[in-house]
Amino acid sequence: MTALRSRTLRSPFVLIAGAVLIWFVTAFLIWPNANLLIATFFPNGAFSLRAVDKLLSSPRAMRSLGNSFLLALALSVTVNIVGVFIVLVTGYFRIRGARLLWLGYATTFIYGGIVLAAGYKFIYGPDG
Repeated sequence: MTALRSRTLRSPFVLIAGAVLIWFVTAFLIWPNANLLIATFFPNGAFSLRAVDKLLSSPRAMRSLGNSFLLALALSVTVNIVGVFIVLVTGYFRIRGARLLWLGYATTFIYGGIVLAAGYKFIYGPDG
């Protein structure tokens, strides 16, 4: 078993797939977030908490932040309740249209992205 595993780990496909995965994670997750943090907390080359101070002192930003957390909580609870209900009902009973019911459950997965995109457009405008 260990010989098969070590041979699989040295496979060219595994090495290439691992390298591509590392590149994607670095290029699309680590690098943009690191640049954002550097631009936010080191605006002129020196450490500054000015962005945090501006955020905490703005009533509009604090209301928006509170609404975002409230929305996240409500979506998490609602999606889980609806999802568990649909899984239980379609699993225990033979229901016509069970796939359509499942599609209704699956559409809830995209709501977070829709809210994020709408919020981004509202805050930054249509031109970004």
